[in-house]
Amino acid sequence: STGVSDPAVLAAANRLLAEPWRAVARQYKEDAEDTFRQLEDKDLSNSGTKKAGRLRWSLRQWLTNARAEFDVAAPPGLRALSTDLDGFTFEVPLNGSWSFLLRGTLHTKVKVWDKDFPDNPLFTFSPSLGFGLFVRDFKVAMQAVLDNRDRERPVLDRATISAHLRLGGEGVIPISIPISLTVTIDPDDDSLKLRGPIDLTLIGLGDLRARLRGEFVVTFSASRATGSETSPLDRMTLALKGSLSAELRHVGGVSVPFSFETPLCRPVGVQGTRLQCVALPVPDFFQTLRQGVPRTWGVDAAGQPLPGGVTPPPPANVDYGTPAAQYENAILAHMPADAVLSIDFPQRARATYTYGKEADSAIFTGHYLAAESFRFAATGSPAALDRVKRVLGGVKRLFDVTQDAAVRFEDGHRTRAAVQYAGIFARSALPSTDGHGYSEGPLSSRPCYYEAPEGGWDVVAGGRRFHHAKFSAIPPFELRSATAITPVGKVWYGFGCGSYGGDHAISRDQYTGVMMGLAYAYALVPDADVRRTAKKLIEQTLDHLLENHWTVVLPPENRAATFFIGNFDQQLAFLLIGRLVNPGKYGPRYDRDVAAAGAAWLPTWFSVLDPVPKYYKFNLAHAGGLLPLVLETDEGRRAGYLAAYRMLRKATRHHRSAYFNLSRILIELPARRASVALEPSGSNPQLTLKDEIRSILADFLERRRLLLPAGGTGIPRNFVADPKYQVRRWPNDVAVYRPLEGGGKGYQVTFAMPPTGRIGGGMDYMWEVSPFGYALKFGDPRCSVGLGRVPTEEMIRRCGSDLNREGPGVDYL
Repeated sequence: STGVSDPAVLAAANRLLAEPWRAVARQYKEDAEDTFRQLEDKDLSNSGTKKAGRLRWSLRQWLTNARAEFDVAAPPGLRALSTDLDGFTFEVPLNGSWSFLLRGTLHTKVKVWDKDFPDNPLFTFSPSLGFGLFVRDFKVAMQAVLDNRDRERPVLDRATISAHLRLGGEGVIPISIPISLTVTIDPDDDSLKLRGPIDLTLIGLGDLRARLRGEFVVTFSASRATGSETSPLDRMTLALKGSLSAELRHVGGVSVPFSFETPLCRPVGVQGTRLQCVALPVPDFFQTLRQGVPRTWGVDAAGQPLPGGVTPPPPANVDYGTPAAQYENAILAHMPADAVLSIDFPQRARATYTYGKEADSAIFTGHYLAAESFRFAATGSPAALDRVKRVLGGVKRLFDVTQDAAVRFEDGHRTRAAVQYAGIFARSALPSTDGHGYSEGPLSSRPCYYEAPEGGWDVVAGGRRFHHAKFSAIPPFELRSATAITPVGKVWYGFGCGSYGGDHAISRDQYTGVMMGLAYAYALVPDADVRRTAKKLIEQTLDHLLENHWTVVLPPENRAATFFIGNFDQQLAFLLIGRLVNPGKYGPRYDRDVAAAGAAWLPTWFSVLDPVPKYYKFNLAHAGGLLPLVLETDEGRRAGYLAAYRMLRKATRHHRSAYFNLSRILIELPARRASVALEPSGSNPQLTLKDEIRSILADFLERRRLLLPAGGTGIPRNFVADPKYQVRRWPNDVAVYRPLEGGGKGYQVTFAMPPTGRIGGGMDYMWEVSPFGYALKFGDPRCSVGLGRVPTEEMIRRCGSDLNREGPGVDYL
């Protein structure tokens, strides 16, 4: 059993879990019912031609009048959560149950003929009967018991998952039976399957006796789409699978594969021919739970860094400031609209460069705004204040570009819709006058984009010409009769609208980075203009989230595309930012829910289960999870946030990250920061924390020195700085790593490498790239070596680099 639960903590955490579920459940219900209709006229079984002596016969079954009713209104939640960090119980749903009703007309067609006379059937039988299938009392519960002897790394002792439902029917399936479901986790396809046996006799089929044997399967599966980060468990499928044993009197029997499956998706596309699964954002409390997790990597049995991962003392007389000034100058080329982007240099001579990493421009512009805010707080430099204002203007542009029209571009057709609400922002924005553009093509060719012309819109309708400042100002009669709608002047395009998988909708990650930057700008830069702008953008963002129950609703479909379910640590961080800028407005809401800080350790515990894959999660945790500790001064409230942070720190303290180490100092109250800087470092107990930071940054600059000839701007490209270092790691310091969630296995170095030794791929921002990454890859013949062979430097350089990309340098600043 788990330890004692605090009722106040449970109530607050479940309230934050349940609130976004309101919007999700409504949308999920609509989409699932819409999707079931796609089974109309689809074969459930089809035998093809079967032999019985001279006779031949066939059987086919299909549905018409397909309709469904889904009730998933009851939210998931925590039944128990130990205040001693020794376990929890999570249920889907927490109270009540879910139900699914599927109805239609089941058509069966049997045909019998002599093999020599196929056009003159001896017998045909085509009953059409009512079909109904009910799933009631659906519930899944998982209890995890943790060994909490190390409260910074509670280890899973055991987990039990139980699931049940009642399967019922009407018409040809007159049953009502309880089914206890067995649970299996399939790491190869990132799915969790709930299976129960079925044995059904179909009635009302006259001379045809049919029996369905197989299993009822409920599948939660992980989405590999990158459009929005909802949850690792974000799809649900209901299925009846097995064989239909049919016997026709005087003819014989046949066994036909039977498959009745409804992925809970919604039709997408002009003609409804493409399906995009609707997200079911259940937190990943059922995924990858195996005894002994969280895993460790890069440390020995005692938790100490392996010898190769020990940070040496910092070299003497390192100039950290001059490179910072050079980075500050060079980054301007990466800010065409005052928001940061990477640069992709051309392979062909005389071709101009283009911009890359546009999907993450918002998050790292937020990081850069935070960096400049700290620069101003530390130095009071007028140059720092100017840069804060410039970058804040870039963040504001990401908001502004979303406030006119959203365009759906599909099958060569553009459909514009007016944006009706504030508080959303784009991943990236560029004007039509930009001479470089994005490496992946203009935004106006993406499935969804924002369009905001500075000169408004010209409309030609009924033979007359009209002009409107905003698309929303165009009257309906003009829209209906318009022969031309033209944007006027410079047009700003934004990236990240829409709610379909290919749209790359704005994500929680982007919200974390932007809100972090705005919060630090407001807290650290006492300039009236800065605070006014940051306050306005924070309030718009938070108002949108609260009005939409912690979901992000995006045009042009005006559907929830991003969900804050199971992210109560982020929800509290955002409320705390709100309290910072407007305590009267957001303070009471934060005070109501702050008890959930006692549960903040749970999402952190799940994020550290597997320390290598999706390494960017650790940067996100430091960006969002640290804000409550920086902004909250009440010791009682800080305790819950600190419990979560200590788990994060235990998992990453040996990763040789200057940013993570500086964050370790920052989370302390001001009076303790100097003493914490003198504590032993996580990668070398013989060094102080501040000396480890200096050593890592010195090696960061050594990497820059090694790569500058390839870059030339002051910022190195994303190359492997020292290919010899990676060659020397093979094979003794390299191991095969298979993620808990499945997917591709890969090579990883067994200890955290210094910056000079790390791969260059993804080095647009070093602190979100794993320090264990090795250049060789499985499944790529150009980047693998046979038994007994050693990789070459050229292979390491080619396979471990983004050869044409230059990051903006935010990681150093």
